[in-house]
Amino acid sequence: MKYDDSEYYFLNFETDRDNDDAATHIGMYLAWAMTRGLAGEELNDPEATALLGQLRARKITGRRVLLDHCDGKLTDDDLSDVGNAFTQAYYQRHFVKDYERVFQGKFPDTGHPTADFCGIPDTWDHFQQLAALLDRRYAQWQQARKPGNDSGGGSGAAAAAGTTSTAAKAAAAPTQPSADASRLSLEALSPRSPDELRRRGESGDAEAWYELAGLHITGEGAAQDFALAVAAFRRAA
Repeated sequence: MKYDDSEYYFLNFETDRDNDDAATHIGMYLAWAMTRGLAGEELNDPEATALLGQLRARKITGRRVLLDHCDGKLTDDDLSDVGNAFTQAYYQRHFVKDYERVFQGKFPDTGHPTADFCGIPDTWDHFQQLAALLDRRYAQWQQARKPGNDSGGGSGAAAAAGTTSTAAKAAAAPTQPSADASRLSLEALSPRSPDELRRRGESGDAEAWYELAGLHITGEGAAQDFALAVAAFRRAA
């Protein structure tokens, strides 16, 4: 299963933006997953273990890992079972929107939405800001999986979440949230239909267009249609 692909973005660049910039946001998510113990077997071999050490030492970024070792794509092979469970619940519905919220006011404004969305510099400071929010999203998801919660999950899911929490703590010291990220108000992780997102977008909610674009990119919850994704990005601009 493919969650995201940098090729989609750079094929839609209408500026001279470097193609590698299309992998920045996906690479940040991958780096977060790797440093939280959520990587899959393919990223747990000796070579990948060395990559994790380089990530922790900040000698490389997640973007470099994504481009050099994952062919620019984020797939289920890159994540553990629990990492996939979280990503399936979160990525298509919330990641694009959350990314836009974290970096609100920092995106370029050239009038080319896809290139502008990929215009956040691939820095560790920016990674820390995003990772702080992803940590909160992950904690929110774990809470929803606890026995007795209305969101369900059952004892097996709760046990898996607890195991991953321990692994994540062992993987790396927690990233300190930035002041801005710590004040973000997170909505419930509930799916929205494309029709609902369009109605919200038509009423002036730009974030709904970003979320709809994410659905069309992944093809889950809506038809996978890159042209519709581009159209949604343009409506958000």
